[in-house]
Amino acid sequence: MISSIQASPMQGAFSSTPPTPPTAEQTALIQEKLASIDPDNITDEDKDAINSMFEEMGLKPSKEIAGLMSDVGIDPSQLRPEGSRPPPPPPQAESSAEDNELTSLIQSFVEQFESGDLDEAELSSFVQSLQDSGFGSSGNLLDIEA
Repeated sequence: MISSIQASPMQGAFSSTPPTPPTAEQTALIQEKLASIDPDNITDEDKDAINSMFEEMGLKPSKEIAGLMSDVGIDPSQLRPEGSRPPPPPPQAESSAEDNELTSLIQSFVEQFESGDLDEAELSSFVQSLQDSGFGSSGNLLDIEA
């Protein structure tokens, strides 16, 4: 039975860290600043001040910040510079032929083991060779216990 296939060495290569939510103190400062702005008449100076505040706090756009802005009637998209677009989503990792081949090989070994055509020692040897190659180094690659 397969319980999990853990991270491969390439898993983190394309991932990005999610934005850190503001602390309670930062939230209070943000709310105070946003409350002083007329949401119907946001000036370039207001935009610069808000963006600078977030930068000084080390905050990046997040759902929490968008929620704080929406609470006072400010559309977060109003803070983007004229003509700019929102940032693109992070790139998706594409599977390579090697990844597909490895997946097929693992599936084949598991099917052979489950059908009784492969004993536990052979499967353990295969799993060990994968781990020696760097796959599954962060935890169990396969749970061969049924």
